[in-house]
Amino acid sequence: LVLAALFLVSVAGCSAGDVSYVVRTQDGAEVTPGMYVGYLMDAYMESLSLVEDTSSSPIGQTIDGTDGGTWINNRALQYAKRYLAVSKKFDEMGLTFDAAAEETAKSLADNVWNTYGSLYEENGCSYNSLLLVAEGTTKSNMIFEKLYGKDGEREIPESDILAQFEEDYVEVRGLVATLTNSSGAALEGEERQEYIDNLGESAQRLQNGED
Repeated sequence: LVLAALFLVSVAGCSAGDVSYVVRTQDGAEVTPGMYVGYLMDAYMESLSLVEDTSSSPIGQTIDGTDGGTWINNRALQYAKRYLAVSKKFDEMGLTFDAAAEETAKSLADNVWNTYGSLYEENGCSYNSLLLVAEGTTKSNMIFEKLYGKDGEREIPESDILAQFEEDYVEVRGLVATLTNSSGAALEGEERQEYIDNLGESAQRLQNGED
């Protein structure tokens, strides 16, 4: 499989011959080969929407001026390094991976495995490896919530969130109408004009913010 070939290249370049891990920190934390395959799969899935020909494999195509295979490898390596950084930060903040967090991670892993499990397994990523990847994602979300969530160290005021939402999104309210009667025949004469006048009044109420 092509992803397996990418994985072998990655292992050769990152683990200095020791295939028990792909990325390892000085304090011994590591990303296993199975986890790295999971990150390759994530990167591959992401790349599918970034190439010009979405009906063909991204490998051999170009993404941001880079060969697709190289882009996938680089992206997977970013994911792996982020996992290690998140794990370290999680411990430094004294957070606990409790039963609720375990359930969240399991749910994330199950959602992916139920759909793509055979594909992950064929490429060398077991369910346990995928679960470790999901635990990293869950830890990242917990860190964010601790920092920026309600009562967090850097809590973002709700007023700021609402202001940003109003700036980024516009509420669209409109009327859709057809100039026909209940039988499907076109409205004519006074009946047509009365209908148009009523629509105009309704549109004005919407513009004024009325329901």
